[in-house]
Amino acid sequence: MERIKVGEDYTIELPAELRRLIKPEDEFLISVAGDTIKLRKINKPDILDLAAKMKDDTEPTIVEINEIVHRVRKIRR
Repeated sequence: MERIKVGEDYTIELPAELRRLIKPEDEFLISVAGDTIKLRKINKPDILDLAAKMKDDTEPTIVEINEIVHRVRKIRR
């Protein structure tokens, strides 16, 4: 466990060990229980991964596009 300090602008600098595990634009859920703060990384699907799961090379139907959009929106919440 490492000690960090909150800056005057309420930012924190993550230890190098943690910076190697994340990249800019990663998103996290934050929860607070008493004096404990937890960050949980949100694993967003890559749109190319979703496209690769499609059944064949034909154009997706509006229903398939709608399903993909709903899955992505659900994950982002």
